[in-house]
Amino acid sequence: MKPLGINSPEVEAVIRRCLVKDPGERYQNGEALHRALRELQPSPRTSSTETPAAPSGMPRVAVLPLKTRTGDAELEAFGEDLTEEITAGLSQFRHLIVVSASAAARFKGPADLAEVGRQLDARFLLEESARKTGSSIRVSVQLVDARTGAHLWAERFDRDLSTSDIFTAQDELTDRIVATVADPFGVLTRSLSALVKAKPIDTLTAQDCVLRTFAYWQQVRPDEHAELRTALDQALQQEPDHAEALACLSRVYLDEFRFDFNARPDALDRALRTAQRAVELDPTSQLAYRALAEAHYFRRELGAFGPAADRVLALNPRDTSNVGMIGSLIAMAGDWPRGCSVVQKVMQLNPHHAGWLHFVFVDDHYRKGDYEQALEAAEKIKMPGHLWESAALAMINAQLGRTEVARKHLKTFTELAPDVARNLRAEFSKWYFSEEFVEHLVDGLRKAGLEVESDGKTPAAGPAAPTVAAPAESSEVPRVTVLPLKTRTSDAELESFAEGLTEEITAGLSQFRHLVVVSASAAAGF
Repeated sequence: MKPLGINSPEVEAVIRRCLVKDPGERYQNGEALHRALRELQPSPRTSSTETPAAPSGMPRVAVLPLKTRTGDAELEAFGEDLTEEITAGLSQFRHLIVVSASAAARFKGPADLAEVGRQLDARFLLEESARKTGSSIRVSVQLVDARTGAHLWAERFDRDLSTSDIFTAQDELTDRIVATVADPFGVLTRSLSALVKAKPIDTLTAQDCVLRTFAYWQQVRPDEHAELRTALDQALQQEPDHAEALACLSRVYLDEFRFDFNARPDALDRALRTAQRAVELDPTSQLAYRALAEAHYFRRELGAFGPAADRVLALNPRDTSNVGMIGSLIAMAGDWPRGCSVVQKVMQLNPHHAGWLHFVFVDDHYRKGDYEQALEAAEKIKMPGHLWESAALAMINAQLGRTEVARKHLKTFTELAPDVARNLRAEFSKWYFSEEFVEHLVDGLRKAGLEVESDGKTPAAGPAAPTVAAPAESSEVPRVTVLPLKTRTSDAELESFAEGLTEEITAGLSQFRHLVVVSASAAAGF
């Protein structure tokens, strides 16, 4: 094998990750470090200018070098470091293949994004640009589908370097950008999940099933559960050692118990065995440890839950879905301050986070009798048709004496699950360990007008999120292009203003889902 020089960008990136201050972002053990170093070795069949093809079903994304409009050396260094940090952060998500920063570095400056995508074998490109005025810095980021030239997401971030150091600004920007793009509720992952969901069940690979699981988390319904369980069973017959798919199957088994979806015997035992196998196959998989932690939690094995939960929190702090669920369970197990703090932090990372993350704050305020605060949190869930959202709104309004409003939500609640009252305590007790809190919840529904009985079974619904369309490619979707702003002078400051304004308008238009907006880079040639 060809040796790599210690000064190569690849080796520097590995060393930098070893030295980051957050332990969760470092390599978690010697095996992970060894694998990273082994992957740096060039393939004998690939030249230094070629990019190896991605494994089947694995989407590729490239982070292009940050563009600046000045010769400011500090801003250039900031941009290089930010690009490398984002690249490293995205690579922590197993459902993505991220082109190395060194491979993407040659595409600094204006470029045809379709050609860049072809050369890097990356469908999705993350573009960055930065401007600096005095101590203020503005970073604009956009995610582009290189195949269609359409924006999937764009946002700008302003930081004042007089109130924080440059490294803090880099860390904050990296956290926000990586989580918003890549976690299971991120803009890229949602679009990829929608693409996979369009495929026939019997054609899905194990990796496809992982993305299909993320789509299921957006619409947790019995029919979706049945299809996903079938797809995972079939895919794992062909790829029995796919740790991430096994972790997804474990959670699907768990939903047979906690949501009463398509239940089969011994759901909790199957969930635990499958999660343990996933961890055994890949001890660095956050998704595997999440499945293990959840299996222990619902089996009421808190001694085993704690270490598995801590492992989830350490492996990838930017995954708002995995970390948010573990934070919620920590709170429901009794450590409300710690659990709520964990969830609050991940909600700040990704503004597109799942609506169910608000439930932990609903519960926390409700248990303390802060019903106005509980209502404020419940109204942020915004998941129409969700059983427990309706239940929360019914019980909170009843506790506040708003009887008519409570009855309206109770009607929705009972229509979604007509036999819910027959085993209400047992259903609540699956999630909450405190009998006193369970009775407090039952009391709220009783005050809303529900007749609570003592036997039977309640079908429950799980957290859902709005569906997200796949990247648009149809000619019927309207496309709009923002052409470069024209100036009549050679004033450098005015030119910079014009370029920045064009980018801002393009980014703003891309926020409207009914439009496909051609990227600023693609339009720059006109």
